[in-house]
Amino acid sequence: MARRRKQSAFNLAGYIAIFAVVITIAVVTWVRGMSLQEQLDDYDVRQGQLSELIAQEENRTNQLEERKKYMQTKQYIEDVAREKVGLVYPDEIMFKSNK
Repeated sequence: MARRRKQSAFNLAGYIAIFAVVITIAVVTWVRGMSLQEQLDDYDVRQGQLSELIAQEENRTNQLEERKKYMQTKQYIEDVAREKVGLVYPDEIMFKSNK
């Protein structure tokens, strides 16, 4: 009978040890999962910021392309000549304000 009690005590201690290991693994897994979720949320925010930045840069690129096309036109050359140098066509009269 004493031997049976010893085996029972060992079985109970074994079950408790196994239970403790399982609980420990579950807690560690849960904590690590929470940490990974926070990291994922941070990455999602960063991805949104970067997507917005990409859209802004694409818009800027389009504006620069439009400006480049405009700078290759005769109209641009005329505008620069009028504004910077003050040139006019021979049959034009230029009026300047006193500002």
